[in-house]
Amino acid sequence: MTTVLDIKLLYSEQETSEAFRRAGDGAEWTFESEFLHRGQDPEQLVDSADVVIYELEGHSEADLQLLHQFIVAHPEIEVFVTYDNADMEIMRRLMRAGVRDTLALPLDEDEYRKIMSELLDRKRETMDEARGKVIAFMNAKGGSGATTLAVNLAHEVASRHDLKVAIIDFDIQFGDVALFLDMPAKSTVMEALSQASRLDGTMLDAVLQKHASGLAVLPSPGGLSRVSDITAKEVRRLVDVACDTHDIVILDIPRLFNDWTEELLRISDHFMLVIENGLTTVRDAKTILDQMPTFNASPDKVDVLLNRAEAKHGSVNEKQITDALKVEHIVRLHNDYTAAITAQDRGQPLSSVAPTSKLTKDIRHMAETVAAEVSPGATRKPGLFKRIFTGQKAGA
Repeated sequence: MTTVLDIKLLYSEQETSEAFRRAGDGAEWTFESEFLHRGQDPEQLVDSADVVIYELEGHSEADLQLLHQFIVAHPEIEVFVTYDNADMEIMRRLMRAGVRDTLALPLDEDEYRKIMSELLDRKRETMDEARGKVIAFMNAKGGSGATTLAVNLAHEVASRHDLKVAIIDFDIQFGDVALFLDMPAKSTVMEALSQASRLDGTMLDAVLQKHASGLAVLPSPGGLSRVSDITAKEVRRLVDVACDTHDIVILDIPRLFNDWTEELLRISDHFMLVIENGLTTVRDAKTILDQMPTFNASPDKVDVLLNRAEAKHGSVNEKQITDALKVEHIVRLHNDYTAAITAQDRGQPLSSVAPTSKLTKDIRHMAETVAAEVSPGATRKPGLFKRIFTGQKAGA
């Protein structure tokens, strides 16, 4: 899972919020701000964060005492105070109480970014490198096969390698992960998200369903749940806990862009964008790739998966695809539509229905690469499948 720095600003002046938000544009951290009323306990506004920035603006002795109590109660949070013409005696008291540093207003954007970048680097250094890797799947155009590939990749890794694998179906309205594995949705991703603030490994294990292969599955609810009921913080917490207890976490993400789907792409180690060789699919894939930097998700983590590569209805060749998407390579997957549909209808993995299919072999190659990615001493490389698919046909 890609490490991010969570910053929370408690402000009393709107222009302060705007200044900090502007200073963080394009940075590798998440930023939230909340208006802090006089006499309000910071504890009410902060449930989790790496950094809290508190605007000091004519606060009373009672406010300072509440801030002091917050600092004492949360030694894991780096607390900064931002101010304009604050009393130096008050600042000295806060520093003695445990405030990390001060940020004078008007804000020095370069200095602010430097401080936060140093904190992010330190967080990355202290994170456990053995935590699970996150692989996200999304269709560039509906029906391109992302769920089929995500489910079968997860199954292959879980059944053939000594690794703990989980798959989470974030397509909360039309998700098919449980259906493709013939598993009833006894508990769902929405149940886990509703408890995100107190979610831990034990609670997550209670809602995960176990497939015979050993794969842990968190299905979608199977109804028209409101996508607006989900927050970026909730999905990040869910994936974070899953990474603590699994070697690989695979996400099936809907073809939807909002705060929480963008957060999933941002925190993923690898993003599998599934396309077919049609003009509209390539156009939509280009739109997605072009927009990724706008929500701080690196295009370097993307593998473009050309599904059904030999399909006769394709109107765009592979050279045209790589040129249009400005990518060096694509992952070419064989077309075996009959096997894929049969497996889906039976609720069985491809390896059971069509073990000798070229598509099954492609996915098996992918599983071997994913397993190698989390082996001891492995390092994350952009373009997860480049080293096995470049210069050859997939599955060849």
